[in-house]
Amino acid sequence: MDSMDRSATVALLLALGSALTSPGCASCSHPSRSADTARAPLTDRDPAPHQPLPSRGEDASGVRALAVSSHVDSAVQLALEFVAAVRDADVTRIRSLVADEMFRLGERDFYRPTTAVAAVRTLNSAATRTSTGGAHPAPLSRLLQVQRAEVSAPRPSSPEMARGLLPSDTLVTFPVTPEGRAELARWYPGWSARVRILVRTSGVPRVIGF
Repeated sequence: MDSMDRSATVALLLALGSALTSPGCASCSHPSRSADTARAPLTDRDPAPHQPLPSRGEDASGVRALAVSSHVDSAVQLALEFVAAVRDADVTRIRSLVADEMFRLGERDFYRPTTAVAAVRTLNSAATRTSTGGAHPAPLSRLLQVQRAEVSAPRPSSPEMARGLLPSDTLVTFPVTPEGRAELARWYPGWSARVRILVRTSGVPRVIGF
């Protein structure tokens, strides 16, 4: 190879080297793309993707609706559990569901303070007097109009009777079915037409009156 050929070869090699090391070289960007592609998947140490929150108005109304629904469901469920315990004459279960200080609910919204001991004694006496000899009573769904349960704030007939009540206390009223009139009256004399259960869902849920 003469000197001219060698000079051309050296020039070509220098040009190729310059192209390979140039910032604009297309092949130089491949390693960075490969590194991005091979990046480790998201783990619990990585920040979670941003999730936009709902607007303040929608969020507040949704929370309020959920809270009201949860409160109503809890009140109705507790009232049904109490009535079922009375039906079964389960004194232990009744005692676990009632508060120590209670109200006896009379007609015309007359609320009289009483205690759990006195209330359980009344229910136990009614169960003893009306024993059906071991026969199983009808299910609550045939005795109470559960779907028509009314949930409201207690409204005693005088301010004095409201002492001891909390703003969140709830009165659950079940209309009685025709089949349930005689059956429920045997469980408790005041339950011939409707069953009223006063519940407290704040703190530890308890029945505080009937």
